[in-house]
Formats: sequence, structure tokens, C-alpha cells
Amino acid sequence: MTENDRSPRIAQIVGVARGLLETEGPGGLTMRSVADRLGIQAPSLYKHLDDKEELEALLQAEALRGMGDALREALQALSGRAGTRRRVEALGQAYRSWAHAHPHLYRLATGGPLARDRLPAGL
Repeated sequence: MTENDRSPRIAQIVGVARGLLETEGPGGLTMRSVADRLGIQAPSLYKHLDDKEELEALLQAEALRGMGDALREALQALSGRAGTRRRVEALGQAYRSWAHAHPHLYRLATGGPLARDRLPAGL
């Protein structure tokens, strides 16, 4: 599922889950806490998602897209004549900055196995 293929409700669920993860950490990311923030009962989430693992896979996809955007922006900010060393430094700085700005999302995407079978094709 690409970001554009998501229903507005799934996008809302992922946004709330990301906010919880970013502010509360992994322990704060439960289906119940997401549902509470949305003002619904936790079982209602399962009308939109199969399970918490699907939600985590959607968050992993968010993280990978975010990291990719940060790396792309870092390269675009360089002049076309920047050497390889400068490009590698810029990529490293952008990657580290993104990870520090989003530590829980970063850990979700890099601290364990990726849910490759649940990630959007081509990501």
C-alpha cells in the first residue's frame, strides 16, 4: 500500500500512532492508546488494520520515506560540483539528524526486522 493508496481513516490512524510513538515511545504505542486518541473503541481499529503488526509496518514505511526524503534533500542542497567525500558527509549528517529528531520511529524501522511482506512495493 502506498501512502496515496491509504484511506483517509488509515492515514489518520497512522498519524495518531506516529504521534504517540514519537511522544510516548514504544511503550505508549498500543491499539488502545491509538483508539483513545481517536475517540473510538480499540476493536474498531480492526475494521481498518489487521493487527498491531500492520500498524507498525505502516510506521516503518513512514520512517523509511522520512529518511529517504532527508537524504534526498541533503544531496539537493549541495552544489552540483560537490565531491564524493562531501556528498557522503552530507548523507551521514542528514541520516543522523533525522534519527535524532525521530528516535522512536528510527528504532522501529532499524532496531529489528522489517515487515518486508507488509511494506509497499518498491519502498
